[in-house]
Amino acid sequence: MDQFATSIDLVSRLQQIETVLLVATMLLLIGLESVPAMRSRDFGPGRLRHALRNGAVWLIGAIAVAVLLSAVVVPAAGWIETRRAGLFFAFALPGWAVALAGVVLIDAADYLFHRLSHEARWLWRLHALHHTDDALDVTTNIRAHPAHVALAVGWRLVVLAALGFPQWVAVLRDTLALPVALWGHANVRFPERLDRMMRGVFVTPAMHRIHHSPVAAQTDSNYGGFFSFWDRAFGTYTLPRPGEPARYGLDTVAADAGSVSGMLRTPWHVGRADSSH
Repeated sequence: MDQFATSIDLVSRLQQIETVLLVATMLLLIGLESVPAMRSRDFGPGRLRHALRNGAVWLIGAIAVAVLLSAVVVPAAGWIETRRAGLFFAFALPGWAVALAGVVLIDAADYLFHRLSHEARWLWRLHALHHTDDALDVTTNIRAHPAHVALAVGWRLVVLAALGFPQWVAVLRDTLALPVALWGHANVRFPERLDRMMRGVFVTPAMHRIHHSPVAAQTDSNYGGFFSFWDRAFGTYTLPRPGEPARYGLDTVAADAGSVSGMLRTPWHVGRADSSH
């Protein structure tokens, strides 16, 4: 029980750090996006309306996830830890080894879930909302269907149960991956040389922007969320080239997909990225 109490304390501390990092990075990137010389492309009309709609969908998902976390995930994760269920609880590993193994393997599991979200038709219908954004900016990061977010939380719980990692390891991975995700969607120029240097290990903005192309071969690639080597290892890596993609979004969306209600109805009217699927 002492170990469980320590884990809860670590979770709380890491979540505080994650929240501060989220707010600080979002504000920084929104500020940079507001400087024309710093943008990677011009904004179209309705930037504020676009951000508010993405934020509204995020808020709905956040409420749903908060209920799910308090009612199911936190009690279940506590049960897993107190009973030391899962693979890694069988080994007496030091904290640094648990953290390292956990970050790597949880990231691999997230790569798998993301890939399944493109390859399984019913999952794609839920995930596609994230890809319908044709004005990629930092708020695209929070544009996700509440049902897909809930399934991702459930997937994470299954992974923790199978591998036997404490909750704080999952929060650590997400805290580390947060700036990568935010920069990957931001409409901000990122030094090309630095991007090339980083992409051997980490997902970079150029890598992830390719993933938001409406061209199927590009959409269905570069699934990594933190480490880039999963895409290289499993044959889903697309090399970023200057000027690509030429545009973002999906061509097969309904006319009202820009409204909050239309965004929530995306699973019922979205198609694949293009006719080659």
